[in-house]
This record gives sequence, structure tokens and C-alpha cells, in this order.
Amino acid sequence: MIHRVAVLLCFFCIIISITIICCCWFVCWSQGSDADNIIPDRVTLGGTLRALTHEHMMYLKERIEEVVPGVVSAYRCNGTVDWQLDKHPYYPPTVNDAGAAAF
Repeated sequence: MIHRVAVLLCFFCIIISITIICCCWFVCWSQGSDADNIIPDRVTLGGTLRALTHEHMMYLKERIEEVVPGVVSAYRCNGTVDWQLDKHPYYPPTVNDAGAAAF
């Protein structure tokens, strides 16, 4: 039997694991329980991911999709990665023209 505390430990381990992979990761919101004195049995995490090149972004996306299932299975929890591309489309990194940026 897995106690509800494992869900929170899993949640924090996912945050730490993704932060180790990429430093341009921002946790924007999380949702667990509506009450302060309840340990949730479900947690949702949302954030943004930034990269300087398209290739690096695809690498980070692939690594996150590998890490999250591994972490949740270690805690005997369930978890998925949903990029929500229908709500938040992927925008490639903006690369400034070297000549225009030199001043």
C-alpha cells in the first residue's frame, strides 16, 4: 500500500529531476488539494520550458518524457506528460541576427 505522502514525494522528485536536466524550467503552478490540512492523492504540475535552439528543446522534451515515467514508477504512482499543444502551441526559440544584435 502506498500512502498519500508518496504522491508529494514523487511530485518534488519530479521537480528536482527536471531541474537537474535543464535550468530553463519554470514551475508556474501546481494543484493538489483545496484544503491546507489534506495530503492530496493527486497532484498536477504545470510550467514552461525554454531552450536556445530547436534541437535542444526537442532533447529536453524527450528527456522529460523519459524521466517522469521513471520517477513515478519508483514511487509506485501513476503519471503522464501532457504538453497541451492544443492550448499552448510550441514556439521555436527566437535567434537574433548577429549583425543587428551587435551595437
